[in-house]
Amino acid sequence: MTHIDEHTLELFVLGAKEVQRKRKAIDAHLRKCEGCRTLVRTMTEFYANADAHLKSQPQSKPLSDSQALIRPHTEIEPTYDPYYSTFKIPVPARVPRTFLQHSYSYAKQNPVKSVVGSFALLVGLALIFNFTFKTVFKDTNPAYTIMNVPHTSLEVYNKEDEMLWQLPHSSIPSVLDSEMKYKLHLTGVADLFGDGKNEVFTVIPYPTVNGTTTLRAYDGEKKVVLIRQLQDSAINFLSNHYEASFHFGGLILDDFGGNGEKEIVAAVGSGRSPWYLARFNQRFQIVGKYWHFGEQQPYEVDLNNDGKKEIVLCGVNQVGELHSNQFVDIAVLDPMKITGDAEATATRGYGLEASTAEIYYIRIPESDMDKTLGSNQGAAVLISSIKENQLRFSVNSAVPEGPDFEYIFSKDMHAQEVKYASSDVLIHAKLKKEGKISSTFDKSYLERLKNGVRYWDGKEWKKEVAKVKHDMATNP
Repeated sequence: MTHIDEHTLELFVLGAKEVQRKRKAIDAHLRKCEGCRTLVRTMTEFYANADAHLKSQPQSKPLSDSQALIRPHTEIEPTYDPYYSTFKIPVPARVPRTFLQHSYSYAKQNPVKSVVGSFALLVGLALIFNFTFKTVFKDTNPAYTIMNVPHTSLEVYNKEDEMLWQLPHSSIPSVLDSEMKYKLHLTGVADLFGDGKNEVFTVIPYPTVNGTTTLRAYDGEKKVVLIRQLQDSAINFLSNHYEASFHFGGLILDDFGGNGEKEIVAAVGSGRSPWYLARFNQRFQIVGKYWHFGEQQPYEVDLNNDGKKEIVLCGVNQVGELHSNQFVDIAVLDPMKITGDAEATATRGYGLEASTAEIYYIRIPESDMDKTLGSNQGAAVLISSIKENQLRFSVNSAVPEGPDFEYIFSKDMHAQEVKYASSDVLIHAKLKKEGKISSTFDKSYLERLKNGVRYWDGKEWKKEVAKVKHDMATNP
């Protein structure tokens, strides 16, 4: 879709005669294009506010000659230099009018004072020049962002640590809390177009007032260069119908194909089980969707150390929720194979083709403590750093009094070890004392959890490590 330039849209908002013949065509375009429609709304609000401000100001009226106490003097009065008074014809003196002329005149009459004053003037000019130079030649290329909780705003900085602009929003504290809790990103900075200029990507505000959310790209001057808005959708999964109001989750921006072109993948959820991972190209057009039943959070990891990132999803498989059979899952995807609309091989039911993007799909076992407490496990969170040679996942209980385990995998997704938190010992001892469980919390207990990890091969669950085979399409 070809967008209308901002100048034409501004003339349209102002009702200018230059675009009178184009108004019907512009109206038709705005009904289809959310990006241009957003710009028109912004311009309309700006001019409405400006008009209201002008109308609110007191209007001063110049006094007429009859009302004035003294009539204004409008003639030019000649000034004569007294040193030329002997001449019959008066000679007009050169009256200083500009700042430099006044300075020159003052220096001639006060040579001593002017030396000190000149130094102060030079210092002042230097400060002004320095400020002007920094302002005119300021680096406006975004380098990173900060979520300023006290000021409730997203702040954008350049590489010199100078703030370029702010995006105020009251949800900043809760957004930062989500980022820290789930180790995800709702903003990012990257050169999407490969022109050496970074853009700031964000899903804040989150969510928007009308129930949908937007993914925006801003330049260094806070101008929206790209925008993508989600709309409500009707979705069927097996025999269930959902009216889904979607919102964005975690964002990842990277060169997944190793071809120098940045792409975006974003989690898109509804607060219920229908969920998908969207892959966007450089124009914010959706290249593909990976549908899953049960929300996930995306992370990126270079599993093969080949410079190309894989996407690791952590969430919950909720296909068997009605039968208390939902579980924590970990999936590994090849982002370059997220094309078209396709669904996870372990959550079939959307009526789509099986995704070929899956490399691994893993099931995390439920401990006897979780089963006894009657609480579901919370989604796994990838907590390892990029430099680590292992993948560490924190798997917490959905309730505060539940257990907290850490599952450690090699980069070829072999389960290597399960670690526990000190609170797990107390929880287990309490439940055992109450007679609700009979197990012993020791190394064997942790070993059984590790051995309880299962791998989906596209048809059935395997105890040994297995990759997803894409010639199988049955449900688990």
